[in-house]
Amino acid sequence: MSDQRRQWIENIFRQAVELAPEARPAFLDGVCAGDESMRKEVESLIASEPRETVTMFDDLSGRTIGSYQVLRRIGAGGMGVVYQAHDRKLDRPVALKFVSEERSRDRGAMDRFRMEARAASALNHSNICTVYAIDEYQGRCYIAMELLEGHTLESRIGGKPFQIDLLLDAALEAADALDAAHQKGIIHRDLKPANLFITQRGHVKILDFGLAKVAPKLPSAGQPAGSHDAATLTATGHIMGTPAYMSPEQARGEAIDCRSDLFSFGAVLYEMATGQRAFQGNSLPLVYDAIMNREVAGPRELNPALPAELDRIIRKALEKDRGLRFQSAGDMLADLKRLKRDTTSAQVAVSTRATVRGRRTILAGGLTVSLVAAVAGWRLGWFVGKPDLPNVTQRQITASPAENALNVMALSRDGKRLAYSDLAGLHVRLIDTSETQTVQVPPWFCFR
Repeated sequence: MSDQRRQWIENIFRQAVELAPEARPAFLDGVCAGDESMRKEVESLIASEPRETVTMFDDLSGRTIGSYQVLRRIGAGGMGVVYQAHDRKLDRPVALKFVSEERSRDRGAMDRFRMEARAASALNHSNICTVYAIDEYQGRCYIAMELLEGHTLESRIGGKPFQIDLLLDAALEAADALDAAHQKGIIHRDLKPANLFITQRGHVKILDFGLAKVAPKLPSAGQPAGSHDAATLTATGHIMGTPAYMSPEQARGEAIDCRSDLFSFGAVLYEMATGQRAFQGNSLPLVYDAIMNREVAGPRELNPALPAELDRIIRKALEKDRGLRFQSAGDMLADLKRLKRDTTSAQVAVSTRATVRGRRTILAGGLTVSLVAAVAGWRLGWFVGKPDLPNVTQRQITASPAENALNVMALSRDGKRLAYSDLAGLHVRLIDTSETQTVQVPPWFCFR
């Protein structure tokens, strides 16, 4: 067995034993898909663990813990179980995340659990799940946090791409949250669709800072926000995170900084844009190989409806050389904001174009009806005698070629000025002198 394969098996084992026993089969299905030999090796290691490490978690439903009335168990994660509860003091629903009884005796696991609480509580951001408190119950540590209603991004994608406007809205909120975390020196290290939550009102919340690390000091000049050394982030050879969304440097077990989160975020955006994972494989080694060595198919190749700029943003986030990626979440956020602005502007232009065309149709229809009514009235003798008509002088005011035909025209109330538009823009002309002034309009605006 190669050293790399042995390292992969050990890391899968470490993550598996931190899961509730009932959650392990689904986890192994995902990371060992197509590699039964690897799965058997991991299951053998789990079976050889002391019995107290793999016992079922106690169900705390119905108990009163401090000011919280525990209602029901709602999930299990890498560090323990999550319950829905009611805070009797503040009369609000909360989620209680308990470290498992087995993990309570694991000093490293407890350190990571407390780190999660400190990391998340340090972040006051509307798109990050709020941590209310950390406490203990019968020797078991727990976090009281915001109870969210909605669904994970993972279940929302379901193999289908997002609508562009919804994708951009979610991407902007998540990028803003990442920027806030990185400015605090906090790297998430496990960004994936399962850790992004869509609330019932359509807002994004970043979950699970269980693998997050806090920088011991502010980054020095020229150092990316949230950067750390290898000793701070990972024990030698111990890869932390979810394989399909890891950055190349994370997959190799190297020191990482905030740019690793941006690669993972790029993989999430890729999946939102195409409905497919960026890095796929029938076994864990193939997934790692895809992350480290193989270029992904362009998002627009899989979904031609994507804006070219979104394709560029995702590709840049997924650069294997982190020096070529976005260097900060703030940079990526700025590009997403520009894309959102330009996309919205284009939609307004299309809407304006449709409105103008509709008005033309109504105007033409109205003129037709008026002419028909006038002719009918004349034929039927509705007009008695000849009306007194003013002298009319016919005069050509504009002379536009067919390829630059006029779009919209309007005459001022005093009859002295004519406003009109063509492909060159919006113009106002004095009828008596033919003096013309061109009005500056936004470059995205269209009169057609």
